Amino acid sequence: MKVVAALVVLVLLLLASPGVSQAPDDKLIVPGQRIGKWTLEMTIDTLLQMNGLQNLPPFIGPSPVYPMRRWYSDSNSEIWGQEWFNLHFQAATRGRDAQRLEYVFIESDEFKTDKDIAVGVTRQVVENAYGQPTAVTRIADPRVGTLRLIYDEIGLATVIDRNEIVVKVCVFRARTARALWNF
Repeated sequence: MKVVAALVVLVLLLLASPGVSQAPDDKLIVPGQRIGKWTLEMTIDTLLQMNGLQNLPPFIGPSPVYPMRRWYSDSNSEIWGQEWFNLHFQAATRGRDAQRLEYVFIESDEFKTDKDIAVGVTRQVVENAYGQPTAVTRIADPRVGTLRLIYDEIGLATVIDRNEIVVKVCVFRARTARALWNF
């Protein structure tokens, strides 16, 4: 009887272990760490297992991996993007075939920080919640947005459109913004 009980406990512990190491499947944006279940500690292979194959809108083209310099990363041509258009989620690596995530970002208003920052809020709401950004940079492609508010100390950036509305929320490792963007 004791052996059976011990085996049941062991099986339950083994089944519970993977869940402990994963991020919760919620809609919380945690600066410097994660967007929902997607964390900076994951690899592209992990994202592929979770999300399936990348899928892009037709205007980007057939490649599931594309150079971010075209529209988001202005400081390093080695930043490559991978997008799950159906999930409104994107990830970037340093190098086309790299596994380590440099940043992740979301274009869905379903995800929010603990200070209620999400796609759709105004620039003023972001600044009221987090104060003055470390840097404000221009984005070259106005289809994506016009400004980037960077909060380097916490690992958060937002893309603001010409109407002063957040259109993307980005999470990156704290104090690494200068390696990603020119400012």
